Amino acid sequence: MPGDETDMLNLVLVGCGGMGCRHIRGLQRLKEIDALPYTLVGVVDIFAPNRERAATLAEEVLGHRPQQFDSFEAMRTGLDQIDAMVVTTMPNLHAEIGIAALDAGIDVMVEKPIALTTSQGIALVEAAARNGRKLAVAENYRRDPINRLAKALLDAGAIGLVHLFIQS
Repeated sequence: MPGDETDMLNLVLVGCGGMGCRHIRGLQRLKEIDALPYTLVGVVDIFAPNRERAATLAEEVLGHRPQQFDSFEAMRTGLDQIDAMVVTTMPNLHAEIGIAALDAGIDVMVEKPIALTTSQGIALVEAAARNGRKLAVAENYRRDPINRLAKALLDAGAIGLVHLFIQS
């Protein structure tokens, strides 16, 4: 049953800057509507003030203070079970952290862009496949009403064959 402690997803946030804190606010919304039974068990950032701010925010809005870690390795040693990880670091670290997590059996969602290069993105996808794990990219515009309308128009053929589409 959702909300049952045995069904809780143990979640970790890696990267506790501005985007990381925005994800904590998003987790707050999920908790408010009881959409996903999870516990934010850890926050990871190399900068102590970022970790502290994220842990404090999580405690305020989620009702639980996550453990703080300064590296992926420290987090893996310090936590028994991690089911999923949200990676909101600088993009140059997405592939490295994501692949390490996927290889450790952890499902991963990375903030956009998925990686800095196509080969890094492919390596992430391959790590997910190799380990039978889930990989997602946080893309917040996909469900935007105007984008859903554009997709419906394209799917219906209402605007003909599109060769280039630029959204500003």
